[in-house]
Amino acid sequence: MSTTTAPNDSDSIELKATSAILTATAFWIGAECQSVNDMFMACKRKSNDPANCAEAGLAITHCVNNL
Repeated sequence: MSTTTAPNDSDSIELKATSAILTATAFWIGAECQSVNDMFMACKRKSNDPANCAEAGLAITHCVNNL
């Protein structure tokens, strides 16, 4: 049983970018947000429960949103 909870609606962040913008900037985003993405991927390898990695996923969104 998981003790980590998924973020609720008040914790959600919506990126205001189209898929074209995200695709065009993917290499730059990858370089700038590599450390938080590495943490997220490590979490995903350890757990099959998406709720366990919700905080790390939110950190990626924050990183991209701050670029």
